[in-house]
Amino acid sequence: TAWDFDSANYSVVLSNKHGKIKSQAVKVNVIGNGDPTLAEGLDARNLKFLNTGQSSWVKVSSSNSEGQDAVMSSSSDDAVLSRLLTMIEGPGVLEFAWKIDGPDFDGGRLDFYVNDSEVSALKSKSDWKKTKHLIGPGKQKLEWTFRLGAMDIGEYQGYVDAVRFYTPNDSPPVFTIHPKGVSVEGVEDVSLQVEAEGW
Repeated sequence: TAWDFDSANYSVVLSNKHGKIKSQAVKVNVIGNGDPTLAEGLDARNLKFLNTGQSSWVKVSSSNSEGQDAVMSSSSDDAVLSRLLTMIEGPGVLEFAWKIDGPDFDGGRLDFYVNDSEVSALKSKSDWKKTKHLIGPGKQKLEWTFRLGAMDIGEYQGYVDAVRFYTPNDSPPVFTIHPKGVSVEGVEDVSLQVEAEGW
């Protein structure tokens, strides 16, 4: 996927066991603004967003979201996948809010991917939940997908809002959520969860 920061000079290199050749360099300009209504709905006018799935994300009014709007994908068919894509240049921190709405508690699935690897998921109806992710250095593909499970009945909506990507100021680490004590038996694994800020 080509993005704004991929505009540059490129050449083609071919090789076999007898040698190697390189073409003349050609300039590639990547143009286009994506869908500006998606950027507005996500409160992220500094980023470009594209719809890439079978079903579209659209900007909608949402009274309990930041900025009174969000983007939404709606589905009643488990064979349909909606995909929302952007590209960024890391490193930095990505924050966003998301939720699922529909007739049942357990319907719908929202996933967030970085470079095609799942990073986070919402698997049931919920109010707005804010999430934060560290994004590594270099070109990074970010993608949100919404789909139904095979057993989901009715129409469900996935929402994303308040997308913010930034490089924080240099600072020492600070716990924002401390680990909680647990009781385990014998040879059980123990997992402690924390959240921290600092760069």
